[in-house]
Amino acid sequence: MAGLLVSLIHGFGTMETFVLLGVLYIYVHYLFATASGHVAALYVPFAATAIAAGAPPMMVAICFGIFSNLMWGNTEYGGGPGPIYFAQGYFTRPRFYKINAAVVTFNVVLTFSVGLLWWKLLGFY
Repeated sequence: MAGLLVSLIHGFGTMETFVLLGVLYIYVHYLFATASGHVAALYVPFAATAIAAGAPPMMVAICFGIFSNLMWGNTEYGGGPGPIYFAQGYFTRPRFYKINAAVVTFNVVLTFSVGLLWWKLLGFY
């Protein structure tokens, strides 16, 4: 998988690669049945690819760690909170997904906009 990712991002700069991999990492969770399975399958190849592209290892670990925790409620089946929230019957499935997609997108934008500035101040890149 890391080889495929490297071929897809060939020619991108370090930060562009890091952001693209971060976005792919969190949104691809919709294809996994569990957050644990997602992290077990994708954390290492995505992190290895970002680090190979030149992103600082600590920054990669922090970002993917944040995203690994944010994605638990993305779907009604993907992690502990999802079934609990969805089973209450307050939302239809399409509304549930729209709300969670908006929350995830907000968190991704916040993490990268504030996070990149903060990580720059901390000297991670």
